[in-house]
Amino acid sequence: MEAFFTSQEILVVINTKFAAEEYQPKDEEKGPPRPHIEKLTEACWNGILSEKLPEICIRVNRRPLPIWEVGEGEHLLYMKLGEMDASPDAEYTINPYRFAANHNLN
Repeated sequence: MEAFFTSQEILVVINTKFAAEEYQPKDEEKGPPRPHIEKLTEACWNGILSEKLPEICIRVNRRPLPIWEVGEGEHLLYMKLGEMDASPDAEYTINPYRFAANHNLN
């Protein structure tokens, strides 16, 4: 019998209003300024998606799916969420870097 589990992929385009917001931890130490994409990535790891965009976040047992991977692209962030760490096949993913690499093989 095949086991079924819930997984989700999310793309966040960097040049959007959502990505342009300032995501600054309250207890951040003073130091050199960090790049904007680094702050956004950290905010995603800390659960900003389920807070700001609850309508797109799948919940299992009233809890958001854990994030397994956050990948930085040239113009987007790719997030893989799920009950377990499993990568979708290249033909089923929305990750443009994996999908485009496999597309030419058809």
